[in-house]
Amino acid sequence: MSIRANLRAYLHLTGANLRAFSRDRAALVWSFLLPLLLVLVFGSLFGKMGREEPARFPIGLVFSGERVGAEMTYTADAFRRIPYFETHIGPLPQEKEALLRGDRHALVVFPPDFAVRLMQGRTTPVRVLYDPTQPEPITQPVRNALRQAIAAMDRQITNTPSLLEAREETVDRTGGERSEEIRPLDFVLPGLFAVTMMQLGLFTAIPLITLRERGVLKRLRATPIPAGTVVAAQVTQRLIVGVVQATLILLLGRAVFGFRMACSPLDVLPVLLFGLLIFIAIGAVLASVARTQDAGMSLVQVINLPLMLLSGLLLPLEMLPDVVRPIAAILPTTYLGDILRQMMLNAGGLHPLPTDFAVLGVYLVLALVVAVRTFRWE
Repeated sequence: MSIRANLRAYLHLTGANLRAFSRDRAALVWSFLLPLLLVLVFGSLFGKMGREEPARFPIGLVFSGERVGAEMTYTADAFRRIPYFETHIGPLPQEKEALLRGDRHALVVFPPDFAVRLMQGRTTPVRVLYDPTQPEPITQPVRNALRQAIAAMDRQITNTPSLLEAREETVDRTGGERSEEIRPLDFVLPGLFAVTMMQLGLFTAIPLITLRERGVLKRLRATPIPAGTVVAAQVTQRLIVGVVQATLILLLGRAVFGFRMACSPLDVLPVLLFGLLIFIAIGAVLASVARTQDAGMSLVQVINLPLMLLSGLLLPLEMLPDVVRPIAAILPTTYLGDILRQMMLNAGGLHPLPTDFAVLGVYLVLALVVAVRTFRWE
């Protein structure tokens, strides 16, 4: 076929796929109504739910400006004896870096004249630093616990009221627009973007299985249309639907819950489409494995649930059982959600962005290779 004829066939197939999609009520509900309902449900849920404290909070202690004396040793030991703190001691620059990296939930910084102030019975300001871009379900319990610990320590050390005073301060994160604290819903929305792209890609398997069962793929194979054109039309239809889905989620999040991103939506769009391509390729693999539509639906659901629930998309990994974390480390949704959260919230991530992109790139290549080798026309 000539290039012009090939392009005409590609546009015709893409249009046909979109028309077929628009006539499928179940697909429309699954693709558009369900993501919007998820935004509304999680928006209401995370606006009202209680805060559960994790088992141990990693915190940093910083004693600045003087050698560590008896007062410092006593204070450090007192924090170590508190069962819900995992205490680290180090210089301020090192501990700040750990805080912004997500390895600490808060820092307690004692003033240079800490010991002198205690001996003189003077009010001693103790700085409590935290990262405002970390989700509130993590930072708020830590700050509450620190306030209580410092108040209790004040009574034990001085036997007088209020000589230690906790002052909370945020740590500036350069290079981003967001400076306010991240609400629970702000944390969840990037995860919902990832869930939407993941499900849209995985469910590519169902129409492919249907076309194969009805013999449509077999007839297309007998035409002069190249196989790549057929595949490109399917992929394009999914990409168009993905753009519409992401736009609707963003508009609803902004209009109803005041969600604001730290970057332009145009910066996020290529990442969403990149993630969608990965799951389209995985969906093509599932279409080759499953022989019937019912088997394909079951297989997609078996893959869908772990990817959605075990990768930290809807809840921070710190709030999930420890056994889940090794599983999350091998799931592509973990890395897609990490990229979106860092970009959309200017928040600390699980991994550096190049690592996230590299892992997703490996997934894309592997999924494409397996999809090409296992694809069946009939």
